[in-house]
Amino acid sequence: MQELFKKIINTDLKPLFAKHGYSKKNLNFYKSDGNLIYNFNIQKAKYNTSSQVRFYVNCGVHSTELAELQGVGLNGDI
Repeated sequence: MQELFKKIINTDLKPLFAKHGYSKKNLNFYKSDGNLIYNFNIQKAKYNTSSQVRFYVNCGVHSTELAELQGVGLNGDI
């Protein structure tokens, strides 16, 4: 199961995200576009089997401009 999951990430998802300008770190794909940072996280599902791999795609958008207005840094410090 672990090998199939790695294959999906490296063969399918990594090239797809790279084509759209995303960088990869661990199971996170991210890119900056001006004041916005886009992030996609791949999370393995709890009950995978040897024949079936499930995962979740979590996504987020961070606005540096909005964070500055609220006084919050990238690491969450106020």
